Amino acid sequence: MNTSPVSGWEAERERLRKALEQIADGLHHIRRVHRWSEAQRIARAVLSESKEQTTADGWIEWKGGECPVAGNVLVERKYRGNPGVRHTADEATCFDWSHDPRMSDSDIIAYRVVTP
Repeated sequence: MNTSPVSGWEAERERLRKALEQIADGLHHIRRVHRWSEAQRIARAVLSESKEQTTADGWIEWKGGECPVAGNVLVERKYRGNPGVRHTADEATCFDWSHDPRMSDSDIIAYRVVTP
């Protein structure tokens, strides 16, 4: 059995190469899962938006759930507690889009995408 420093180094290099391959495979899988999750989120938003009522001035009825648009999209909102008032535009990620089972005044009941 050859136990020279060179053969020990080569064995360690091979072990590290295999470990890096496993890490790379894992990262590839994570990216693939993330892309799939993002695709599902977009599909759900598109499907739910197609079922929602949109008014002539662009307001979309909202019945609660996950954020219907990408987090960085600017939206105006109307709340259950004061439906006649529109609130200034801000990024969608700033808000709780779910609905409180007790019909909270802070539930978003309509939104409108704002283009800068």
